[in-house]
Amino acid sequence: MTNNLSLSVSKVFKCDAKTLFNAIGEGALIKHTGSIPEKTHIDFKVGGKYSAAWDSCEDTHGEFLEISPYSKIVFTWNKTPKNEAAFNSTVTLLLSENLGATTLYLKHEGLPGEKEYGSHSDGWQHTLKGMYGELQKYFAKLEGNTTGLDINFDIGETINAPIEQVFEYVKNDSHLQKYFKVKMSDAFCEDKTIEWDFEDCPNFKLHTHQVIQNELIKFKWDDTHVVFCFSAPNKNTTTVKIHTTGFKHTQDGLKSAFSECNGWTEFLTALKKYAENKK
Repeated sequence: MTNNLSLSVSKVFKCDAKTLFNAIGEGALIKHTGSIPEKTHIDFKVGGKYSAAWDSCEDTHGEFLEISPYSKIVFTWNKTPKNEAAFNSTVTLLLSENLGATTLYLKHEGLPGEKEYGSHSDGWQHTLKGMYGELQKYFAKLEGNTTGLDINFDIGETINAPIEQVFEYVKNDSHLQKYFKVKMSDAFCEDKTIEWDFEDCPNFKLHTHQVIQNELIKFKWDDTHVVFCFSAPNKNTTTVKIHTTGFKHTQDGLKSAFSECNGWTEFLTALKKYAENKK
């Protein structure tokens, strides 16, 4: 089977991009995949090699192809599962800092099938959560940060429609306002402020920070940060994941988190129905 599946995951870390980048360079990402410590070796430089092993896999090794300080890391991911065919793939990490926090966006390309797609999607999400917990010592100096970026939630939905269509239904205002009860001043475009007008509440201003076609939409919603990640386990199925953070450490902040979680869940449900009915 052709290695053509890709997945995307993201997480917001309560630190600057330099701190997170240096932690990855010291091995935080690879080590938190659950690899055996004594079998994990990392030479963090362009052309440098790394290797890791798990109880469930024979070996994973690769090479760092691109390292742009504090913003981008690209490396190969060459894996030999037990009793299965080996495969070669590529992992890209993008770091984006804003208001004292850094979004780590991970894209894994070249997965050979839905089984590997599923296991790696779960694995990378577990890795990012574990790395966040381990890196608390790095964040200690930023505890005075008032943006409240510890309270967050993740939700997702699998939609039976091609990724190109689903992405367009989210990005394009002419589609979005057909299934979600909001008037939208414009489509999601990078570095642009748009307005959402709901009938039962005041207008919201959204500032879009990043748009990657068929992969990512990242924007600021009032005081919160929202990241949409799109990936496709196959050509007729799309996984949409929403990560939201930025809620204050108060009871009102917690109530807002629950309210927005419900709102985005309704959004995904409406998107799924709209996309699957448009086929």
